Amino acid sequence: MKPLLLFLYLFFGATTYAQTYKFDLIATYTQKVSDKEHSRIVCSNATNDDYFLTIGTFTSSSTAFVSDFKKQICHTYEITQSDEDSDKYFIFKYLRTSKIESTKAYLNHEYNFEEIESDSLFRNVKLSIYKNTKRKRPVTSQTIVLEKSDDELFSLYRVACLHPFEKLDKMKYPGKYKVVSGTGKTSGGYKIKTELLSIKPINLILNIPH
Repeated sequence: MKPLLLFLYLFFGATTYAQTYKFDLIATYTQKVSDKEHSRIVCSNATNDDYFLTIGTFTSSSTAFVSDFKKQICHTYEITQSDEDSDKYFIFKYLRTSKIESTKAYLNHEYNFEEIESDSLFRNVKLSIYKNTKRKRPVTSQTIVLEKSDDELFSLYRVACLHPFEKLDKMKYPGKYKVVSGTGKTSGGYKIKTELLSIKPINLILNIPH
C-alpha cells in the first residue's frame, strides 16, 4: 500500500550518522480535556516500541521529537509542513539530542488492566495507573476500547494520549491490538476523551548525525 503521507528530511552539514530510526506507521488521535481539544500525531515502528516520533506539541506545530526510551535520549527536530494534492509534506531539520527528562516518580508508577467485555474484534478494558506497588487508589484511569490489529500497538496510544505517563514504557497491553478510543480522568482530575482518527502506513527514515 502506498503511504498517504510523504515525509522529507534534511540535515545540514552532516555526512555521517550515529543512529537510524525507521517508522512504518503514523497515527492521529484527538484528545479532548475538559473543553480543549488537541490532535496528537505519532509515528512508530510496528515491530519496535523502543522509540517513537511525535510531530508537534501542545504549544508548537513546528517541533518534532524522537523519544528513544531504551537509550533514554530525545532527538529534537524543526519541521515545516506543506500540502500538495491532498498529501502532507514534512521537512525535518535536526537540531539537538538531549537526555529524556523523566520524573522518577512517574517511572515508579504501576498499572493494571481490567477487562470489562470483549468479542472477536474488540475489547473494553479499564486501565488504572497507581502511584506505587501498593495500588491503593489509582491516580488516573481510563476505559479504553481496543480493536484487533496486525501488530501490538498499545504503546502508540500510551505515547500519544497518556501524558505524563508516555515514558512509562513498561506499560504494555498483551496481544495485537490498537486503541481506538478512551474515556476517563487525567491525573489532575479533568475529564478526558480520546479517539483514533487515522492510522496509515508510512516509509520514514530519520538519521541522527554525529
